[in-house]
Amino acid sequence: MRTRRSGHPYIETIQIYYRGCNTQDFAMLCSTSTSDVVRYCVDHTAVAGARQLANYWCKVAPRTRAHWTLDHALV
Repeated sequence: MRTRRSGHPYIETIQIYYRGCNTQDFAMLCSTSTSDVVRYCVDHTAVAGARQLANYWCKVAPRTRAHWTLDHALV
């Protein structure tokens, strides 16, 4: 089994999503989700829609001071 950090479209999308979360880049975050995406959070109600999810991370990320990275992926 080989693990990867790049070179596959799914992995690239995750990397862009994390970069968007880390920089609060609304357009970048929107580009990684579809209009019917639903994100279930343990400490918040579900967030539905690409624009709503992007808006959520743009507000929440600075408050939490979180930083997301991808260690490895199996595709």
